[in-house]
Amino acid sequence: MISIKTDPLTLDLVKSHIRVYIPDDDDLIKTYISASASYVTNYTSKACVEYEVEEQYKTWERLITLEWGTRVKTATIDYTDTVGVVVSKSVIVSKDNTIEEILPDDYNGLSITVKFTPYLNISEFEIYNQARLYIIADWYENRETNVTGTQVRELPRGTQSLLDIVRVQRV
Repeated sequence: MISIKTDPLTLDLVKSHIRVYIPDDDDLIKTYISASASYVTNYTSKACVEYEVEEQYKTWERLITLEWGTRVKTATIDYTDTVGVVVSKSVIVSKDNTIEEILPDDYNGLSITVKFTPYLNISEFEIYNQARLYIIADWYENRETNVTGTQVRELPRGTQSLLDIVRVQRV
């Protein structure tokens, strides 16, 4: 489960950028704001908004690999101990997004929840935000062709150049 904590792109800011001053398309624009965060995160392999991810595991493994495309530094593991109390434990996440922890003596053997917030590089925020504004404006301007699927669109002009600055190169 993903929940966005804060997003610097507000509805008012985006509406001002794309010069829409009526509330008719607010829901559509909100969808574009959310989708643009996912798009930029997937493209760059880096988080561009502050959000929290919650993953469920059936049992506590010695080594847990977070199946997430962005870098994570710390996480919290919630588990139920042998007397039925939920325990939260902070853990360190390695560079390859794995958690290696010693199994607690009081672990009851049932499911665990891992909560984490992907690492954010604040110095890159302006790049993310500008790219997202370009993307949202393009989606809004070309919403008819996007809906009907009659045209495959590339990134708006200049957007790829911005995002390639911060993109993690995949091997």
